[in-house]
Formats: sequence, structure tokens, C-alpha cells
Amino acid sequence: MSIHEDLLPRALFVENTASSAVGDLLFRAAGQHQDSGLLYATTGQFVRYPELRDEALRVLGGLREIGVRPGQVVVLLPEQGEDFIPALWACFLGGFIACAPAPITDSLNERVARLKQLDELLDRPFFVTDDLALTSRAAESGLLVAGIEQARLLGATITPHEVRPYRPDPSEVALTMLTSGSTGVAKAVQLTHANLLAALAAKIDALTLTAEDVMLNWVSFDHVAATIETHILPLAAGAVQVHVPPSHVLADPLEFPRLIGRHGVTITFTPNFLLGLVNAELDRLTEPLDADLSAVRYVISGGEANPVSTGVGFLDRLAPYGLHSRALWPAFGMTETCAGSLYNQEFPDADAGAGTGDPHRRRGRHGRR
Repeated sequence: MSIHEDLLPRALFVENTASSAVGDLLFRAAGQHQDSGLLYATTGQFVRYPELRDEALRVLGGLREIGVRPGQVVVLLPEQGEDFIPALWACFLGGFIACAPAPITDSLNERVARLKQLDELLDRPFFVTDDLALTSRAAESGLLVAGIEQARLLGATITPHEVRPYRPDPSEVALTMLTSGSTGVAKAVQLTHANLLAALAAKIDALTLTAEDVMLNWVSFDHVAATIETHILPLAAGAVQVHVPPSHVLADPLEFPRLIGRHGVTITFTPNFLLGLVNAELDRLTEPLDADLSAVRYVISGGEANPVSTGVGFLDRLAPYGLHSRALWPAFGMTETCAGSLYNQEFPDADAGAGTGDPHRRRGRHGRR
């Protein structure tokens, strides 16, 4: 019997039992998929789900020592997955409302000013950072702030099974995501445990996702697709997930297909602009790309418009490397829908002629909820 089994209802350790809180997913992954987990590809560190569970519980213990309480918003500023992900699950397990803002890369004064704006927007949240200078200046400005390492040190002496998770009502808010503000002032979208669990169940069904899948994420965690679709979702299915920072792919777009081939990725997500960058880089190649993409089932693309020509060009250029002709799924979703809610499973056939002015273009079923 797991030493953590006494912390949650026994039913959570039975396959296919419905969960009532997002934190339950981590306990189930740790109990049922002990050899699966997260690979941080740039460092080679592989964290199994039981290890993530224990680290999240220790961070939770540390945050409680600092004074964070259930229902309080915790703004997670670390950008590296190794720091962000354990803190995210500490929030879910502690009944804190996690919030991941866009990376703040300006001067120290401008970063503190941005935190003050978030402090007002989010009604006095607690900030968790990985930046000592920012932690000090934010504290001097009267903000509630602590470093992730401080939380880790406070929780280091805590035995994980002694940390009792908070049991939320499904209607309680689990995650606050900030919109881009592209249609006006940025808004804080509140997603409940019930919202997230319902969306995850639908996504698992739509993608026929299993523990045998491998998902790749290269997008920053302020994007709803990164946090939900390529992190919480594969964990919910017990699948392996591979994470690299955005800079790793943006510096060399062909790292995207290389990473897919290197790690046997079956499902990934990317905004359309990267498809265009990959197309351009492939056209410049003087020798074949070292990548086997035959394991790929779906490349989900959303977050912006998906021109048919870009998607078709991506499929055509990577077909010699094993990418099948129906692998690209343009998707639609919003922060309010927990990322993707419609997937165009018939691309590109259903979109033949789109954007060309052809009134006789072939029509088909464009999405599945």
C-alpha cells in the first residue's frame, strides 16, 4: 500500500474512477503510472510522477509555513518547468488558486511595477519567484512574496505523507489564467476543479490519449494550452511528457521536429507561426533532417489563425520524414474553455480550396467537441 493512500479516498486508486479535485490526478498518476513522468529535455532530468507528488507535497508544506492559505491566489513566476510544475501542484493540493502570468523580462523596477498591477487585479495574491532580487524588492514594496527555494527549504524536512492535502469542493476555483488582452484589457479567467476535470475528460476522449503516448511542450506556462493541454492532460492519462523552454525552439525552429523524433513524441501543440518557421528552415536545408516522425499521431495547432497553405506545406515538407498526411489538427479554444475545445480532425481534406476564393471547395465536418 502506498504511504499516501490514507490521504485520499481509496477509490482514487482504482482505474478509471472519476476524480473530484485536480490534485487527485497527481495521486492517481503516482499510484498507477509509477514509471511515467516528465522529461526536462535540455537537462536530461526525468521526474517520475511519484517524485513529482512528493516534491509538490514538500513545496505545499513550505508554502503553508510561509502563511499561504486555501482560497488565496498564488502567482507563479518561475518560467522553468522544474520550478513551475511542482509549485503548480502544490497549489492544487493546498487549495490555493494558481496563476501563471506571462514572463516578466523588463528591468527590475518595471517587474516590480507589473507585480503591483497583478496585486491589485488579483486581490492581494502571494507571489512565488525564482529571482532573489525580485523577491527582495517586491517584499520591500509591501507585496506578499517568497522564493521557490525558500518554500523548498522549509518543506525539505517534511515527510510527504505527513502533508495532508486540502479537499476542495469541485466548484472552487483551482486555476486563474490571464488573457492576452488582445480584445481589450487583460482579464483573469477563473477555472474551477469541475471545469478542468470536465475539459480533461473530453480531451482524453477526443485525442484517444493513453499512458502509451508521449507529449511535447515548448510553450511558456502562461499559455493555457501549455499548462492544461500539454502538462495536466498527459499527467491525467499517465503519459510521458517532454518539456523544453520556448527559447530552445525559437532559437532553432528545426529543433521542433528533431525533439519529436528524438523522444518518440506522439502528440504535441504549437501555434501556427512555428509551422511557418519550420517550413522556411526546411526550404533552406542542404541535407536531410535527422528526424523520424512516424510515431506522431497529432500536431495540434491553435492560439491564432491557421492558414491552410501553411499547414499543408508543413505536412508536405515533413512527409518524407514519416509525418502522416492527417497529423495536423488545427484547433480552436479559449482560456475560458480550458484551451482546445474544437479540433479539425479532417484537415487538410475538408479544407481543400479554403483561402483561394474557390466557391466549390470541398466541405466536411470541421471539428469534434
